[in-house]
Amino acid sequence: MESIVGKNAIETITSLTNFPLITGASLTSKPFNLTCCGSSGNNNDTGNHLCTTDKLVEITVTTKFKDQEKNKVRHLKKNILGCVNGKEGVFKPLSNFFIQEICEGVVDTRFSPSGEKSVVLKSLSCGGSGDNKDKKEYIIELYNKNRLISTYNVTNYHGNFYTDEHFWNLSWSPDEKKIAYIVEEKKDEKETEGYRAFTYEEDWGEKNDKRRKPQLAILDFNTGEVTVIKTESSVGLVSITKDNKLVFVQFDDKLKYGIIYCSNRFSTAWRCNMDGGNMENIIHQGTRYGKGPLITSDVHPIENVRGLQYDSEGHALYFVSNYVANYPHNSCSRLFKYDLNDKECTLLIDYVDEIGEAYGNAVLKGFPGLFLHQLTAGCCQHYIHPKNPNKKPESFVFLHTSWATRQVILALQQSTGTLIDLTADINLENYEILHITSEFILAKATSQCNPCTLMLGVINYDGQLSVQWSQVSAQDYSEDTKTILNNIDIRTETIKNPDTGGEFDVILLYPKTLPSGLKKSPLIINPHGGPHSLYTFTYSPMLAGFVAFGYTVMLINYTGSLGYGQKKVLELVSKIGELDISDVYAAVEAMKNQIIKFGEAAVEIDTDKIFYYGGSHGGFIGAHMISKYPNLFKACCLRNPVINCGGMLFLSDIPEWSPLELGLPWDLNHPPVVTEDLYQKAFNCSPIKQVDQVVTPLLLLLGEMDRRVPRQDSFYYARLLKSKNKDVEVVLFPGTGHPLDSVEAEKYSFESIINKYSKFI
Repeated sequence: MESIVGKNAIETITSLTNFPLITGASLTSKPFNLTCCGSSGNNNDTGNHLCTTDKLVEITVTTKFKDQEKNKVRHLKKNILGCVNGKEGVFKPLSNFFIQEICEGVVDTRFSPSGEKSVVLKSLSCGGSGDNKDKKEYIIELYNKNRLISTYNVTNYHGNFYTDEHFWNLSWSPDEKKIAYIVEEKKDEKETEGYRAFTYEEDWGEKNDKRRKPQLAILDFNTGEVTVIKTESSVGLVSITKDNKLVFVQFDDKLKYGIIYCSNRFSTAWRCNMDGGNMENIIHQGTRYGKGPLITSDVHPIENVRGLQYDSEGHALYFVSNYVANYPHNSCSRLFKYDLNDKECTLLIDYVDEIGEAYGNAVLKGFPGLFLHQLTAGCCQHYIHPKNPNKKPESFVFLHTSWATRQVILALQQSTGTLIDLTADINLENYEILHITSEFILAKATSQCNPCTLMLGVINYDGQLSVQWSQVSAQDYSEDTKTILNNIDIRTETIKNPDTGGEFDVILLYPKTLPSGLKKSPLIINPHGGPHSLYTFTYSPMLAGFVAFGYTVMLINYTGSLGYGQKKVLELVSKIGELDISDVYAAVEAMKNQIIKFGEAAVEIDTDKIFYYGGSHGGFIGAHMISKYPNLFKACCLRNPVINCGGMLFLSDIPEWSPLELGLPWDLNHPPVVTEDLYQKAFNCSPIKQVDQVVTPLLLLLGEMDRRVPRQDSFYYARLLKSKNKDVEVVLFPGTGHPLDSVEAEKYSFESIINKYSKFI
């Protein structure tokens, strides 16, 4: 079977992964009074000339792509120079500088607030053998513009740099003579001698192998000295304040749990001197807080501090917080401000229980609450009213959040509590903030038809805040890639479950034209994992590849998904294996019964050829469905599926997942003994209990490094099916974990799925 461009599975997925996707961006700007590019040179043509408010903008973009031939992920950097017309707010490129490949040893690059300096962090292999084969050397390079000033070897002071979203941040001192950053604690020599070298220590789970104790490090550029501040707990998200103090987060780590994809981890905020003295716990469960405008809910303790960001102009901290105790792994967030001057904390955005009920008329209609992982550096900006300069500056917080099937950018006006959707006119695309200043927002726009576009938002405040978006750069695709992407149609639908009365959203991806050999479009059913996650319009090479082979893909945001209010999240708790399955079945029936109508020009959906595709909790749902509805799907593919919730209690990096989803209590600091009753309840809701009913041909895709879901349960599941002569294949990918996101795993996963499904077309 060939795709719409006449290529096989490997060639097709290669064409959908061999172009750079944006991973980060930053900018600097300054006044610019010359004629912009594109000017005719005619002085009477005022539309082509820059006025006094025009700006010269230099943008640095980092990207990555999967090199299928070399079997590795490659990272690139590009500089873009352009001008912004102050009247129109439109970006006009002046030049694209050469694209530079980032060396493999480069961990991160950060510019100073002035834009004059930058640091490059490197983790370099020493090239040893035997016991020294994994030995690393840690280097920090200081640049002034593009000129290397100094190189600092910090290997003797600490371990590797942390660059993840949960712990990592790098902050410059106000005079730009020091930086603070997050590193792995270096053990004393005595701790690595004899048997102590083999002492087991917990780490932070999936995607954080051997990351055990993140700590603060401060590098003084003048002296070259490195100070490592050792704290009792793991730390992260450090900033240096304008009065030369350190503010940061401490995570409870007496018992470590997997932290990626999990918002229910206890943490607190701290402040201390640059040498670690005068350590003070400033935000914790006992912290009292006031309420911003429009908030009338009851007070609830601040159980964690996530996404901590420092605002130097207001000398304040901003962070989001979630319920932790006995709450599922993702839920609705609250937004807080902590004023470092008067030590007062204020709740700015509260949880939203049900859409449309919480805030009143001053907030966007249908706002579902905040569903986000982190805040962006510089998230708070301040504006003076141009017609009333003596008035107190107005402060806004900018953030991106999931809202049903979209990811949107919002601005919160702190004085009124009003929320503004800065992407309200944009449909079927996600927007994510990459960099923000008082004048500009750099954002990444993505959809299944548009993998990655860099957008510049020009901020205007004249008493009302608005943003004018324009494209900075678009991706250059091969002809095959263009054909595939242009052949994808997207629509969203709301489905009502006739058994529960509840409603949920789906996203449909379907081909405009079918490959030769197909008369109808086979249907792939794909609920997300989590279960408290969601599908939005984010680009996925796998999904684009399915459509290229003529499949229609239904992405299902079943009850329990994020982006629909807190109540919707919690409705699934104690009902996994029931309500989620009921919603997915209702979605299948809606397609089979043609409740969802397509236009006359659309391809016809082949509802006699339905396939299943799901990972993690989506795999859990799929394994249940092929037991409960054995003849519904022609074939089923499960990626790292949850097969036995009982096994999760012992082998997962998040052992509390099962009891919390079952609605049972679990104390993170004092976990209970797994009793026969608890294990039985977990086992009873598991797909493995109904393995005898499975007849659907099955493909299991597993990651050898997966620490979230135990692959041993999938091995056992497959073994039981093989003993009954069922059609089951298992593919195990080395060196990759729960997301199966290595170059090989993505490529050969796609090939194996197309091969499996094609047998039944």
